[in-house]
Amino acid sequence: MSDRPGRLALSILAALVVLLVIGNTATRSRSPRATGPTQPSATVLTLAQVQPTAASTTPAPTQPTPRAEIRGQDSYYHTRRFRDYERQQQIVRPAYQHLPYRTSQVRIAITNITSDGRVVLTVTPLGPDVNPQAEYGKFLDHFHDSGVAYLARYARYRG
Repeated sequence: MSDRPGRLALSILAALVVLLVIGNTATRSRSPRATGPTQPSATVLTLAQVQPTAASTTPAPTQPTPRAEIRGQDSYYHTRRFRDYERQQQIVRPAYQHLPYRTSQVRIAITNITSDGRVVLTVTPLGPDVNPQAEYGKFLDHFHDSGVAYLARYARYRG
């Protein structure tokens, strides 16, 4: 009776080896590297195998964007109107050009823009004893900014 567990383990191992050999042989016969003439088998194709499905069809190629259109995309940034807009933004939002801002106490980053054009800033404290409202006030004072162009959101310290 002590021989039965050994025979069982040996037969399981033999069965696994046979399955691996069969799987390996089947994989090799389907690989594109297989050499030699192959005989077509007499298999019956179903209607689903013959007709292409929507998922298997490739989409039609799109026309490339013309070079003149690509070159013209950034032309607005070289106009007098855009330079005037930038100058006005620097007057209205003097702290804006220093974002994202980071000190040892706080991190201030742009996270969104409101529908009325204010910039949403997330103020994240970098320590457990940091007051984010006070640090945001220091940030605005440092750059002589009134803060009316921003909407501050205060995050929690995540130690």
